[in-house]
Amino acid sequence: YLGKVVFITGASRGIGAETALQYSLAGASVVLVSRKLDSLILVKDEILRKVPNAHVLTFAADVTQAREVAHAISETIAKFGHLDILVANAGKAGAWTRREFVRYSVQVVKLTRIL
Repeated sequence: YLGKVVFITGASRGIGAETALQYSLAGASVVLVSRKLDSLILVKDEILRKVPNAHVLTFAADVTQAREVAHAISETIAKFGHLDILVANAGKAGAWTRREFVRYSVQVVKLTRIL
């Protein structure tokens, strides 16, 4: 994965944080995305402790907001010149209302058009 750029949502803990670490260990540049910047900074610091020469970007973004994600993607491409892999790890626990599901579906369609 040397030279690859990996964009990871839900990267502030758990599977997302571990995925970011593993890609960093494999030589990829990683982009950490989550709603809470302070949690992302902790993950970034942990990665840099284990992989001192890693390239790590962080973005506080709500993946249900197309503009926030589009901004993070644009900044990623501006920094690295490309984006190779998306790990869509962000999620919502609990039951969704019909309104939430429709709203989320519309946001996915908007992002698809942006990309």
